[in-house]
Order: sequence, then C-alpha cells, then structure tokens
Amino acid sequence: MSVSSSDQVVQRYRDEIAAIDRQLVELVNARLGAVTELHRYKGEQGLPARDLDRERWLVEHLQAENPGPLSAEGVAELVEFVLGLIRREQARG
Repeated sequence: MSVSSSDQVVQRYRDEIAAIDRQLVELVNARLGAVTELHRYKGEQGLPARDLDRERWLVEHLQAENPGPLSAEGVAELVEFVLGLIRREQARG
C-alpha cells in the first residue's frame, strides 16, 4: 500500500473526486438522452440535427456564467469535448 493511500486526508479527497466523477457520468448520460430525443423530434420535423449558431451560443453563455476557476478557454474546450463525445456516441447508436 502506498503512503498516500493510507493518508485519511488523501482518501477523503479521492472519495469526493470519485463522487464528482460519478455525477459527471450521470450528467453526460442525461445530456445524451435529451439530445437523442431532440434529434428524433428534429428528424420528424425535417429540421437539421446540428445548429452551429446554438453551439456558439452555448460556449459564450457558459463562459459568461462560469464563476471559475475554470478559464474561458477551458469552458470552450469542455463544451467542444462534450459535443464531440455526444456526436460519437449517437453515431454508435
């Protein structure tokens, strides 16, 4: 056993981080479900699935709402990653 794994403070932070990680997965799954439903509706209505103006708005909106410490660039990277992940997951179908 490593020294850090027996440290109670380290373990407390690891437990907190693990709980946050579980929440992240839950939120991404929820987002994927909502996007799937939205794309189904858009398909029925003959609307394009992707809206680049909305994606730009999303980045700008989240950057404006972000209290930090994540930088504006970090917010943009996070949004791009999540959007790309969602597209890849939908393609796997």
